[in-house]
Amino acid sequence: MRKAFALAMVLWISAILMASTVYLLSIYKRSVNNAQKLNDKLHAELLSDSYIDKFKFYALTGRFKDNYIENDLNGFPNKLFLDNTTQYTDKNVTFSLRAGGEMFSLYSSNAFILEKIVKFYTNDDLNYKDPYLDWIDLDSNMLLNGAESSFYNLQSQNYSCSNMGTIQHPEELFYIKNFSKIDEQFHYEIVKNFHNVNHSKINPSVITPKVVKKFVNVSEFDLNQLKILNKNDYNQYVDRLKFLLRKNSLEDINVGSSYIVDLIITVKQHNSTVSKKINLYLNNFYKRPYMIYKYYLIHNLSKKKI
Repeated sequence: MRKAFALAMVLWISAILMASTVYLLSIYKRSVNNAQKLNDKLHAELLSDSYIDKFKFYALTGRFKDNYIENDLNGFPNKLFLDNTTQYTDKNVTFSLRAGGEMFSLYSSNAFILEKIVKFYTNDDLNYKDPYLDWIDLDSNMLLNGAESSFYNLQSQNYSCSNMGTIQHPEELFYIKNFSKIDEQFHYEIVKNFHNVNHSKINPSVITPKVVKKFVNVSEFDLNQLKILNKNDYNQYVDRLKFLLRKNSLEDINVGSSYIVDLIITVKQHNSTVSKKINLYLNNFYKRPYMIYKYYLIHNLSKKKI
C-alpha cells in the first residue's frame, strides 16, 4: 500500500514537473518569438531609414527627366519612375514615387482645382470653393456660399475659422464647411493630391488619361483622343493636355521636371512590415539640398490602404 502511494506521489510530482516544464517552454518560446518580431521590426525601421537617405542622395545626384529620375547609384535601379508605380530594389524593399506635378499646393490659387478633385470623388453639387477660400483668407468677410467663424462657432465642436492664408495639413480640409460631410473613404483619395509647397507647377507629362478628369472638364471624345495620343504619340499627348489645362484656367504649367517628390517606401523583414511616406522638395541649395514636408509611419499594411 505504501509503495503504491509512493509511486502515485512520484507520478503526480513528475506530471507537475512536466506540466511546469511545458508551460515554461511555451513562455520561453513566446518570449523568443516576441524578441524576434521586435528585432525584425527594428531591422525594418533602420533599413527603411537607410533607403530614404540613399534615395535623397540618388535624387540629388541624379538626372531628372519628365517622368523618372536616372542615376547609376548601387542598390537602386538605373531609373526610378515618378508615376506612382511600385518599383523593387530587391524582393523586400519597394518604392513608390510620384512627381509634384500631379499634386497641388494648398493655397488660394488652387481653390478651383481643389473643388474639381473633390467633386471627382464625391460626385455631388456642393460648393467647396467658397468655404475653402473663407477658411484660408485673412479676413472675416463671408463669400456667398462660404463660412466664417460665426458658422463654425455654432457647430457641436465649437471652433473658429483658421484665416491663416493656407491650411497646415491636408486633413484640416475636413473641418471646413461641406468638406466635413465627405465620406471618410474618400479622405485619402483627396488629400493625396495636395502638398504644402507653394512653388510647384502642373507637369502634364505625369498626368495620365486615367486621372485627367480630376483636373479638367473633358468630353468622352477628347478623353478617347488623349488615350490614343498617349499610346501612339506622347509629345502630341502632352501638347493636347496642355491645351485642355489652359482651357480650364490652369495656366501654371511646367513641362520640365518636378523637384517635389512624394515617396512611399515599404520594407519587409520576415513577418514585420514597415512603410514610410515622405514628401521631399529637392533643390540646388548647398546648405539645405532637400526639405521634408511630412513624414509618418504606417503599420499593418494588410489592414490599412496607403
